[in-house]
Amino acid sequence: MTVALACASVWCGYGRDAVVVRDATLEVRDGELWALLGPNGAGKSTLLRALAGLCAPMRGSVAVYGQPLAALSARERARKIAWVAQEELAPEQRTVREFVALGRAPYTPWHGALSTEDRDAVRDALAWASVEALASRDVAELSGGERRRVALARARAQQAKVVLFDEPTAFLDPKQQWWVAEAIAKLAREEGRAAVMVVHDPALALRYATHAALLKEGEIVAKGPVERVIAREALAEVFSVDTRVGVDAASGVPYVVTVGAVGES
Repeated sequence: MTVALACASVWCGYGRDAVVVRDATLEVRDGELWALLGPNGAGKSTLLRALAGLCAPMRGSVAVYGQPLAALSARERARKIAWVAQEELAPEQRTVREFVALGRAPYTPWHGALSTEDRDAVRDALAWASVEALASRDVAELSGGERRRVALARARAQQAKVVLFDEPTAFLDPKQQWWVAEAIAKLAREEGRAAVMVVHDPALALRYATHAALLKEGEIVAKGPVERVIAREALAEVFSVDTRVGVDAASGVPYVVTVGAVGES
């Protein structure tokens, strides 16, 4: 499979002395869904921002389909990479349809007029996210779960081959978590897109991701196929918890259960 997104020996942070991610190397191929996991402050979201071009590396490089990310304009980058933040800002007095149409900005003229192709992409994205009934609603009036679906619809309307998600299931109820995770997995599995998501739940990563990377204190300490990475020993090293990892016999769904903290009785 083609390498869609790659970072090589990336160091990044938010100031000369505030290094958050150290020497990160990762390759994400078409059809793969990578999960980035680690404790709070491990550097997951910072690494994701570097992959999106939102945080310039202090050292190292990021490339999308072989092109250096730093050499692309914001418009060119947006045609290749879609970004879904953990908390999407709700623009005032903008309908769901208008918000999803923002995903077409990399393709529209500067005056913003939508072509037939743009309108078709928006309509398809609304249907894909099952939010057609909300199309005329103000985004600011939506629930958290509805807003997350709308954010995913906007990313799909963007039609980028690489899609990045920062904690996409945070603050959602179990049903909405399931829907969002299934939708992200289908982008990779059925549409062949390269996807990366920051998550806190190893069980969610094990169920939906194809690959995983574990971060600790700004460094990637384990990476590869998800069933190899999400293992008891690695989770103990990174999260300092004792876990049981297995597969539910009835459903075939993998699970991760935390049974205690390492070193505590």
